Amino acid sequence: MGTTIISVQYLRGIAALMVVYFHTKVYLAGYAWGVPRNFGYSGVDLFFCISGFIMMHTTLGRPVQPASFLRNRLLRVYPLYWLLTLSSLALYVIAPSAFIDGSASLGHAILSLLLIAHFDAPVLRIGWTLVYEIFFYALFALTLWATPHRRIPLLCAFIISLVALGALCAPESPVLQTYTHPFLLEFLAGAAIGAAFRSERFTRLPSGLAILCLLAGVGLIALGMERRGGDGFSRVLWFGSGAALILLAGLVFERRGRLFASRWLHDMGDASYSLYLTHPFVLTGFRQIGRRLGVADGTALVQGLWVLAAISTAIVTGWLTYRLVEQPLQRALRERGWNGRETVNRLPANAAAQT
Repeated sequence: MGTTIISVQYLRGIAALMVVYFHTKVYLAGYAWGVPRNFGYSGVDLFFCISGFIMMHTTLGRPVQPASFLRNRLLRVYPLYWLLTLSSLALYVIAPSAFIDGSASLGHAILSLLLIAHFDAPVLRIGWTLVYEIFFYALFALTLWATPHRRIPLLCAFIISLVALGALCAPESPVLQTYTHPFLLEFLAGAAIGAAFRSERFTRLPSGLAILCLLAGVGLIALGMERRGGDGFSRVLWFGSGAALILLAGLVFERRGRLFASRWLHDMGDASYSLYLTHPFVLTGFRQIGRRLGVADGTALVQGLWVLAAISTAIVTGWLTYRLVEQPLQRALRERGWNGRETVNRLPANAAAQT
């Protein structure tokens, strides 16, 4: 019977919270808030590394059919995303002024629902990261035809070739830009860590290495905040490398039995997908209500409390969405046999056992 990889669970929750925190700078721009928020920008990079880790870790050492893998992953991603995208479209029709930007043409809506890269971000704009996730799942599914020890080399060949092609050709097409983006290297880094994690040598890594990786990871992200120049190789160098080192540090701490216990972070890990997808609705609501109440004209304390209330409400909404919508939805899919048992954060009780 599997046990949860606590460090990954915590980091999923932390990554979602980082994104929510950063987006208060976008949705509640102009509100007084004295604490830097740019570090939250790297939450997406952490998500990408975690995704690569999970996909590799949960498929190594056991036969996995590519079609079955894709079915389970798509049924994990699409249902809640579709529900919230359709909700976003309805809101756009009812109150377009509530949106910072965006469009709602039929073609855009269809491509958004399918999470296919196109001329603009998805209708539910936070879904732009899911476009990369879906593409990575497709690439990873191709490696499942190979024997386990060849999966990492094959994945390296796919991703490095695509990224190199993008760097050399500098495509103008948004589609080609997406599918050759350096972000793919973050998934690859996570997958490499996932492969290493299955090795018995991983259990012999010292806690000192985890401390060093953690400090280096935080340092790289801090440097990236100062030097960030776009979302290309520079971002991957600073934020992607930092995220990978933080993931590695958490796994080493856990294997050495030095990880703290936090029920709250564990729950945030469970609710991370719901929190990630629902927080734009909450922050948009606080922006609209704040305008009507004139919160931006209040004191710095009032503005800060408004931002704090928005963050707290987003967290509660995400958790409730997980418990009342996402969890029952996934349970219904399993009961109908449409997807397999979810094992995205499972660690074998015995390191040599299979997930």
